[in-house]
Amino acid sequence: MRGQYGTWKYIVCNAVIIRGVARVLDLGSTMGNYNTSDNYLVSDYDALKQDWMSVGADLYGALNTYEDEQE
Repeated sequence: MRGQYGTWKYIVCNAVIIRGVARVLDLGSTMGNYNTSDNYLVSDYDALKQDWMSVGADLYGALNTYEDEQE
């Protein structure tokens, strides 16, 4: 890493900018990969399951943090 604006930061920033410009110019939405399913109930179930898994993980983390603070 060289100085405040090292070479690796320059390369990463350029890649991010290029990806952003490509998404703006992608008028046909061909770059997006989204969850698709033939059955809307299956995709809805998967989405709800993932949402509740995230809620559970957040609660678990919050309870562990609270427990650590009480010790």
